[in-house]
Amino acid sequence: DVFCDCTNTGYTGDFCENPETIPLVCTPGMVDLGLDAEPSAEELCALDENDLGAYLSYDSFTRSSGNNIGNAEVGGFAWNESNPEDTQYIRLTGDALYMHYFAGDDGSQPNQWVSLSQLKVADPVIDFRMRTHSENYDTLMGVSYRLPKQDGARKSSGYHLYLENGALTLYAGRVVLDTVSINDDHDWHNYRVVTMGDAHCVYMDDALLIATRNNIYPRSGYVGFTSFYSIGWIDDVGVAEHPQGTSDPAAPFDVFEHFERSDAQALGVSATGQDFWLSSASGETDLSNDMLLMNGASSSSPGLLSMGLQSYRAAAMEISFRAQTLVENFSSNSFLGLSYRTSTPLSAVEAAGYHLWLGEGVLELRAGQTVIATSTEGIERVPHDFQVMVVGHSHKVFRDGILVLDVVDDTYSASGALGFFMQDGAAYVDDFGVRTLDPDPVYPVMASEFPGVSRFPVLFYSVSHERIPEVVAQGATLVHRYSHLENQEREKFIEEAALSKVRALGTIGSYHVTDNPPPISVESEVKTVIERMSAAPNMGWWNYPEELKSWYTNTELLEMQNLFNWTREHDPQQSPTFMYNPNHRTAAGLAEIVPYMDVIGKGAYVSYADQPRAWVRHQIESTIEGIELAGHQVGPDYLAGERVPMLIAGVWHLHPASAQEIYHDVYSGIASGAKAIALYSHLHALKEEASDGLDGFVKAAGEIGLGESRLGPAILYGSPYQDISFEIIEGPLNTVDFTPYGYTQPMSYACLNWRAWDYEGARTIIAVNSCEEEIALRFSGFDDEKEIHLPFEGRRLCSENGQLEEGFEALGVHIYQIEL
Repeated sequence: DVFCDCTNTGYTGDFCENPETIPLVCTPGMVDLGLDAEPSAEELCALDENDLGAYLSYDSFTRSSGNNIGNAEVGGFAWNESNPEDTQYIRLTGDALYMHYFAGDDGSQPNQWVSLSQLKVADPVIDFRMRTHSENYDTLMGVSYRLPKQDGARKSSGYHLYLENGALTLYAGRVVLDTVSINDDHDWHNYRVVTMGDAHCVYMDDALLIATRNNIYPRSGYVGFTSFYSIGWIDDVGVAEHPQGTSDPAAPFDVFEHFERSDAQALGVSATGQDFWLSSASGETDLSNDMLLMNGASSSSPGLLSMGLQSYRAAAMEISFRAQTLVENFSSNSFLGLSYRTSTPLSAVEAAGYHLWLGEGVLELRAGQTVIATSTEGIERVPHDFQVMVVGHSHKVFRDGILVLDVVDDTYSASGALGFFMQDGAAYVDDFGVRTLDPDPVYPVMASEFPGVSRFPVLFYSVSHERIPEVVAQGATLVHRYSHLENQEREKFIEEAALSKVRALGTIGSYHVTDNPPPISVESEVKTVIERMSAAPNMGWWNYPEELKSWYTNTELLEMQNLFNWTREHDPQQSPTFMYNPNHRTAAGLAEIVPYMDVIGKGAYVSYADQPRAWVRHQIESTIEGIELAGHQVGPDYLAGERVPMLIAGVWHLHPASAQEIYHDVYSGIASGAKAIALYSHLHALKEEASDGLDGFVKAAGEIGLGESRLGPAILYGSPYQDISFEIIEGPLNTVDFTPYGYTQPMSYACLNWRAWDYEGARTIIAVNSCEEEIALRFSGFDDEKEIHLPFEGRRLCSENGQLEEGFEALGVHIYQIEL
């Protein structure tokens, strides 16, 4: 009997029409629907026109027709474009901005774009009108934008709303977030894009067509328009700030330099990061008009003037700066450049490194003096924003948010260096920033150094490179790929994961589980792999060959012992070790190998093992028993001997499970003491027969690891709370009998399993029904003055005399939160 108090609302019935407008009258047993549900994208984007302030930038393009777009009427922001003005591919015509595709002489069809790249806006509201030409030119046209700092990143591929072939599609980089079919009648239509935090909403002629939440690509803002093999017009472009905006468009970098000091003053120490600027004596660097002026030597001399940071080191870097030529002293022989080297343990201090050369109409990336990639998006008399992302062997260069170079090269890995040079000319540099691309640490971590800061481990097994952004958006904090390949392929997987800022398992040791017995690894070979992969900023856990057994003398147990010792000896990061253990391994069997791994992964493939769902509880409890039998405790400080039990849920197309079953398995494992979860396997789960199970895992992963309501911190760092009891008042009392591996007699559990934690002013309770029938129960031990929230069900409850009655569906899960 679900109802809410509709007193004085003018509405009668079981449900209130607008519960968010009604104060909660908390009486025993009452439920208030919808108050605590995670806000939808539409709710976050909603704004009152009366609250929307004046446009930061507005342009009606009512200027004389021609190739010079100039500046926006409001705000004065310059329009930068992808082609020289004399090409006429972008121009003003008929009081609108005209965009025309361009077919290159070589048959290429590059996209055209214009952008207000100097406009930095948080949580923007973007209004514009757009009209496409005809079906013959209807490939792609629309708006691109990037958002401010949300997860520590400043630059990224951004978001793109494109009208393409009769569909309106919103992308995050290349990931499709949502798409809707529309009738493109090639007439003018009004569009509005509203962003608020991670919410994105798209309106066409005042109708909401797309509403989604996503924060894959946050960064300092820009707004621009793009066409690809398309012809059309843009008009009445206005950009405003969302009145309830919360993002910060000017988040600091590790080292950020705006050069806003007195003219001609010595550079000294950077504004942020406190790193010292060093310059050579072969030219001049000067501060002028709040920018860095670099004046290079003549072409008759070696021609390089260098200056850079004294001590910045990183294994992977994100570098950004704004640059423009000094018109009177920049010729076809002039180049402004950026030099960088990433730091790895194997590299030579004096390696030549990489150099980004920026000239008029040319951009080159060189490894030493060898040109490895080129583009025509160089430096010009107007300022452009440049960004370089270096992760492993991957080098990506962006100009004004547009990817202009994407190359993989491993010529140089060297101790870090970062700075600029100038050849035969002069140019300005502004807003220089750099940060280390290091994702948040993942539990477990060295507790003495990182108390309470790591993310809950959510591991997706067997993820292909094109699916990595997808699983990250679903909550993955670790990704895995099977590797029967050469070591460089294992390294490549880590680099692919780094592009999505997610940690990856680093596979070491001789493979494969089917080798009987497997060969013993050679220390010198493993040492080289450990040293190389440990340099990656997103290296996660060391992954042993699967199912190594303790009963093969001098083979698999020795392999396990060696790998454990070698990671401790040769990995400067001291990352934790991990191994998958099969369903049938008992507590006693685990106890023999627990000393040689830090994360104890235990398979719980219920359908494959032909067990009832209650067996999941046994799998984790026996894992913890094995940890304790080995003389260790559960916890994150693995260097001090603590160990982490991990539940590995089985989603397999040959043995399918429903979404509810897998959702139950995840929370049953956590209620039983698991401190990490994994999905075996993403590859299998993508098959149609297993897709329901994937949905259940993804739902749980999101609740544990994503959003403000995420449960992970409480599970990892909360103080256990035990003063709650329950009584089953309807339905079975116990689960069906089952016989675990190694047992001769059947066993069962009470239907309900629960665990509670107090963390940062709130109590979280996870309650799981492992019976495959409905039950009703009565909780005791609640405070009558406290509302009980169910954050993922959108309701709140109140207890009576410290008691609460609740119903659970078969394999049902309820998650309660109480403010303390």
